[in-house]
Amino acid sequence: MNKILSILLITSFASSFLSAQSYDFAGGLRLGTGIGFTFKYQPIKKMTLEAIMSAPLKEEEVRFSLLAARHNHLITRGFNFYLGGGVMKGFNTQEEPDYDDPFAVLAIMGAEFNISRLNISYDVIPSYNVVGGKKDFEIQTGVSIRYVFDKKKLLEDREKNKAKRKKSREKNKKKRERAKQKRKKAKKGESDKKWWQLSP
Repeated sequence: MNKILSILLITSFASSFLSAQSYDFAGGLRLGTGIGFTFKYQPIKKMTLEAIMSAPLKEEEVRFSLLAARHNHLITRGFNFYLGGGVMKGFNTQEEPDYDDPFAVLAIMGAEFNISRLNISYDVIPSYNVVGGKKDFEIQTGVSIRYVFDKKKLLEDREKNKAKRKKSREKNKKKRERAKQKRKKAKKGESDKKWWQLSP
């Protein structure tokens, strides 16, 4: 009974800690069969778009991948399993290339969890080179560590900057209006002078 209670308490604590964490934007490093950068965006619930720029350790290439994935909760809302697919375009960086630049279709499967502002994931990406490439088929694996950006803060900063620009525009507009009124008043004052008051 005590063991069951302990398990329930631990699960409840982990659930409350992890489920509170979610993200709209996250970016960071990817390490594994290659090294590079990864950026993830969640446009709708349970769906993510991921852009990866990487360099494989065994080939002289630079690769750009775009992937879409569907997420499902495993234990809590902060611990997900995902499946998806996408495309990859590679560029051979050899001085004397012995194969053409690859273009591949990809599949992706992986798991991720969030701790505070960190999003950590491990995934497997099988790829098939439709054009070029050193091999027709290969498998990439990697661990990604991303920083979760605060969407609310980004939007608040955007609104603050927008309000600041609006205030600055209104201030400049009032300044121009005052200058215009001053010139108008000065011009009217000149026109109201009698002929003998005018300078020769």
